[in-house]
Amino acid sequence: MIFTSSFIGYKKPQIEFFKNISDKLQLKKNNILFWDDSQANINSARIFEFNGELYTSYVNFEKVMS
Repeated sequence: MIFTSSFIGYKKPQIEFFKNISDKLQLKKNNILFWDDSQANINSARIFEFNGELYTSYVNFEKVMS
């Protein structure tokens, strides 16, 4: 699933952004993997107890996902 700020009504890295996603997915927070190219957004996701990975390249993405 893809969640955008315009859909949610909050911007990253606001905690409300991540709370809205968590509420909609109804999953345990540690079962959610959040990718972003901004370390500030990853930090905020991790504070909210999501798993967060910094997107730097597709090669790195493939490595982490395997």
